[in-house]
Amino acid sequence: MSLETGATMIVSRTWFRPVAAAALVGALCLPLVAAGKPPLISPGNGTLYVGVFPNHFKVIDEATGKVTGTIPYGVPVPGKPGFVTSPYSPGSGYIDVRGFPPNSEAKDPYSGKIFRVP
Repeated sequence: MSLETGATMIVSRTWFRPVAAAALVGALCLPLVAAGKPPLISPGNGTLYVGVFPNHFKVIDEATGKVTGTIPYGVPVPGKPGFVTSPYSPGSGYIDVRGFPPNSEAKDPYSGKIFRVP
């Protein structure tokens, strides 16, 4: 295909952006490949709290990437607004959460674990 002098080539954005992105990734990775060393990616040593569904959170160990637990909600006490029972020790007593907004975290005074306020 030949273009006449002064002709303009129309570039479609549908193929230009992926090609440009691939070229950028290749340009950034080329020095690593040329050195013969894979990029060093070290795992973290923290804990991630990930909301996977509304009102459902998972605790993930950052180093291994495995789910280590969930954060349960306190159980509301019928007839006593602002009070919940612990999801970890339901027979221990009532916990006053009147100063906490919904979906925030509170510490169970009986077990020392964290739970979410309903």
